[in-house]
Formats: sequence, C-alpha cells, structure tokens
Amino acid sequence: MILAEVTETKITVFQWLVPLLAALVVIGVTVELVRRRKLRDEYALVWIGASVALLAFGVYPRLLLLISEWLGVYYLTTLFLLVFAFLCLVILYLSTDISRMANKQCRMIQKISLLENRIRQLEPKDPGKDSEIESEDQESTEAEA
Repeated sequence: MILAEVTETKITVFQWLVPLLAALVVIGVTVELVRRRKLRDEYALVWIGASVALLAFGVYPRLLLLISEWLGVYYLTTLFLLVFAFLCLVILYLSTDISRMANKQCRMIQKISLLENRIRQLEPKDPGKDSEIESEDQESTEAEA
C-alpha cells in the first residue's frame, strides 16, 4: 500500500534538482579541500558518502518519499531528520577524533618531560650552566602565568 501511494506521488523539479545540485557541490568542495590539503582523507570519505546519499535521493527522488511514508512523516520533515542524523554522526566522529588527539598530546607532553628530566640527569654538572637553565625555566614559568 505504501509503495502504491509513493509511485502515484508526483515529484517536483525542486525535489529532484536540489539533492543533485547539493551532491555536486559537496563533491566539488570536498575534492578541492583534499587537493589543497585542508581536509584529511578520512574526513573526505565521510563527505563523499554524504554526497553519494544525496545523489541517490536526486536520481531516485521517490526513495525519500518511500522513507517518509515508512516513517509516517512528511517529505520535508524526513529531509531535516536525515540531515540532522548525518550532522550528529559527523559531530560524534569529530568529538572522538579530538579526544584521541588530546590523549595523544598528553602522552607526548609526558614523554617530553621524562626525556628532559633524563637529559638533565645525564648532562655534566656545571654550576654556571644549571643556574642558567633554572633561570630560563623560571622566566618561562613566570611568562606563562
């Protein structure tokens, strides 16, 4: 019954053209950002996937109507729901990536501190040199505060 209603629904040019144009814009912008090395490959795959979904809705506009009927909502509501879900997934992915980088940065800072401590232990004891290093450390600490 749902499929019969969807096949009878007339698709407007707007419903057909907007997803196609949006997909082409997303693909173009993604390729250009990757080319300029402003966007990493792993993120580009997410955006290429989104543009493929937009292309599917542009080529088969009744697919979005079928999803709307299946969910029991109107066409525009379904579009907003799909866009919202996509953006939530992108935000979740980027949040996990930021968390991973923050943890990596923390480990790197700890390793650098251990290496600096080890270098200080291995350096020969020169009274003049130690006072210079300590004064530089104090100056950098005071500048940060």
